[in-house]
Amino acid sequence: MKLAVVFPGAAYSEGRHAIARFIQAVERIGFDHLDFQENPGAVGKARTQPSLDVLATLGFAAGITSTLILSYQVV
Repeated sequence: MKLAVVFPGAAYSEGRHAIARFIQAVERIGFDHLDFQENPGAVGKARTQPSLDVLATLGFAAGITSTLILSYQVV
């Protein structure tokens, strides 16, 4: 069985170092997939606040992981 984690938009408020720590922890724990939603930074926040660009975030994640399968969800 393969397990996935959905990237939490709340990590954005802590900056890129928190995002990197989260991604590396997901990989270290042994999950197989990391899914990003269309607008991960806006989940649970007002639409007026900044949000992450999914493609840029996927590129960032690809640069710091070697085993995770990265995917994109349109919600």
